[in-house]
Amino acid sequence: MRKNLLLCLFILIINFCFSINPETIKDLNSPYFYGESESEGLDEAKDKALSNLSSHISVTVSSTFENYAKEKDGDVTESCESIINTYSTISLRNLKPYKKPTSDGWYVLYYIHRDSLNIIYNERVDLIGDMYNQACEMEKIANLAGALQQYYYCLILMDSVPYSDIDFKGENLRVKIPAAIRRSLNNIKFVYEGDKRPQEDQRFVNIGVYYNNFPVSKLDFTYIEKNEEYKTVAKDGRAICQLTGASVNYTNLEIRIQYSYSAERSQYTIVDQLWRAVNRKKFPENHKKIELIKEKKKKIMKTDSSKEYKISDYTFFVENPDSCKIQEEIVQSTSDFLYALTSKNFSNIEINESMKEKFNSVMKYNQPQLIDNEYIVIINRTYEGWELRRIPVYCQYPSLNKQSTEYAVLDFDEEGNLIDVNFSVFSQLYKTYILEDTNKQDKQHRQIIIKFLEKYRTAFLNRDIETIETIFADEAVIIVGKIKKADKRMKDYKYHKLNKDQPDVEYFKMTKDQYLDRQKRIFSNQQDIHLGFNTFKIIRKSRDCNIYGISMRQQYKSTGYADEGHLFLLIDFEEAEPMIYVRSWQPQEWRDDQIIELGNFRVLGE
Repeated sequence: MRKNLLLCLFILIINFCFSINPETIKDLNSPYFYGESESEGLDEAKDKALSNLSSHISVTVSSTFENYAKEKDGDVTESCESIINTYSTISLRNLKPYKKPTSDGWYVLYYIHRDSLNIIYNERVDLIGDMYNQACEMEKIANLAGALQQYYYCLILMDSVPYSDIDFKGENLRVKIPAAIRRSLNNIKFVYEGDKRPQEDQRFVNIGVYYNNFPVSKLDFTYIEKNEEYKTVAKDGRAICQLTGASVNYTNLEIRIQYSYSAERSQYTIVDQLWRAVNRKKFPENHKKIELIKEKKKKIMKTDSSKEYKISDYTFFVENPDSCKIQEEIVQSTSDFLYALTSKNFSNIEINESMKEKFNSVMKYNQPQLIDNEYIVIINRTYEGWELRRIPVYCQYPSLNKQSTEYAVLDFDEEGNLIDVNFSVFSQLYKTYILEDTNKQDKQHRQIIIKFLEKYRTAFLNRDIETIETIFADEAVIIVGKIKKADKRMKDYKYHKLNKDQPDVEYFKMTKDQYLDRQKRIFSNQQDIHLGFNTFKIIRKSRDCNIYGISMRQQYKSTGYADEGHLFLLIDFEEAEPMIYVRSWQPQEWRDDQIIELGNFRVLGE
């Protein structure tokens, strides 16, 4: 890719060195594509000239894309122009125009050598390769939601490249990616594992969701009830589907696995621009039907070291690897909490007022409901005391038409008093960075980091600005990326351009107070908010430095707004209390070589 960029730069430099004039560029035998315009304002002339350049390219190369556009109802050239426009938003905008003042304003001419167009195509191929690689990594950890989305968006992007084969590490992605989608869809298995009927006209169907016989980390799907589609999320091998009214008597359930992510495409400018211009493939393998007659009871995977507790209506099978001496007290407190959650009344459990307020926010904004009476849990030592992981709950976000299986993590002090409850990230993260880690200090830091993420995520779900305030250092650097929109700018914050290759994203550097004020306004205007992560990477700066970077692919959805991109947090453990010192957000970013990460920061004194 770097060689291609250097060649493109060389061609552009040669153009300017020889001072090619407009008439030479516009000659019929010229090796250039061009677009020209004359307007009163320079910016307007540039925009029109760039648009005309895209049109010129699309008319000339429309036959190249005919295979991708011929099945469309509209004009082939129109579809081709939509495809070419996706390049103008990235690569073509980096061209230097010929411009001169006129009596009426400005004349602007954009031009590009025909050889340079192939270089731009190759940049798109590199992008497809990066996204495909990320999809493969997500598939490895059974994160089918992230994998299927990236695979399908790769399909969309591939139809914007006029090559019969798209090579990635010796494999043709035109063959490989459709096969990957079919493989993923065919190897997902849904198992009816019983249900719960709290009322005569209400039924919660418990579905086990597996990929290659292992629990899926994450999967988005819809189920059909009364000719309506309802979105739900399977996490860590489990999903809950709610049926009401006459639907409680269903003997089977129609499932449609989400793979195209049509509603989310606006979060990706390029994909959104291409959506109607290319031929979108369909995969009927996403349709499944689950019989709700013979339930396959989920086995309680207890071990010889598990201890069983029966308290009130609940049964707990407890793993205690850190030899907690007060596990019985912790289980009793957990039972009290579950009863309070079911009754929606936290006044009778022993917690402080701030915790009662938090729990009421959990109820208000997430509408959690317990589905089980038996729980397989683990009690771990933490830096504050103890934690009990993980109690499954069913949550609803009505304005998002979204349901989700979440897992509550309960924190206790040294005496076994309940001090906090948060929603977990998926279990693969915990297994990778905690259970499989051997270094004691590093393991403790990683555990704290995961608790940071769980507190951070729950704070957004609960509109908890106070918690967000406590986990950020006062001097924290906060960088917010924002997709550019015409005539709309955030004037309150200093512009901080981080990446010249992303002209459609503006970056603003904020103080902690500015960020919190902004977040308060966002929270106050949203009925529902859901925050999720697709990928995680935790990296330590060095063995002698207790500074960590956390890179995540984050999905944010709220009533009327959604975005997805790269979130980076820098956490410093050198101080008395670990805190976030850097937070950066890069919307729509999926290129590994473009994202902000730990290596971008130099620690003084290293």
